[in-house]
Amino acid sequence: MSEVEVRPANALKLYLAGADHPQIARSLGYASEDEARTDVTAELEARVAAGKGETKEMQRVAAALQIDRLMSTLWGKLKDADPDAAEKISGRLQRLIAQKIDLLGLKRGHPPPPHLYETPPPRPGAST
Repeated sequence: MSEVEVRPANALKLYLAGADHPQIARSLGYASEDEARTDVTAELEARVAAGKGETKEMQRVAAALQIDRLMSTLWGKLKDADPDAAEKISGRLQRLIAQKIDLLGLKRGHPPPPHLYETPPPRPGAST
């Protein structure tokens, strides 16, 4: 396979590992972050359609990561913002938090997805 053929798969791997589209574009030599975004989205959709193990849950995780990155960026801007900008940023943060709650199924009256409340395995050396 040529580099161009494997680039979308590598872009998706980077995205799911937490890289944003500008980082993916720089790392893999895309002409723009929009081109990287297009490949990431197309690769994820193709894998879900082909049943290659990527599920709606993986899409949900990817979307949650995207929201986390946006929130982190906005928090950074909030520290130095003037009062009017701070109000706009705060409103955007509230909307992102609400989107994440909806995405993860954490609304009041709705149980969270099972993976969010499974008991983690005991830590080595921890008393039971």
